[in-house]
Amino acid sequence: MRKVFRSYYPPTADEFQELWQKCHFVPDTNVLLGLYRYTSKTAQALLDRFEEVSPRIWLPHRVGFEFLRGRHAVIADQAAVYASARRSV
Repeated sequence: MRKVFRSYYPPTADEFQELWQKCHFVPDTNVLLGLYRYTSKTAQALLDRFEEVSPRIWLPHRVGFEFLRGRHAVIADQAAVYASARRSV
């Protein structure tokens, strides 16, 4: 049954370990834009993980396009949030 209906069974510990060692990582646009929203510690932790798996990261063209198109707005939004927080202190 397990072989026929694999999607209904969680991976075994060995299968999960193999998956993490061989899989490809495909971040979506929001993960990349989130780097501007996260604390510096969180952003650095994510970038460190990206570095660890860099040979297995695949960035679709569309994700790169959306990131480049949207990053200035996210940066401006974060600057506005920061400025608002400073004014309220």
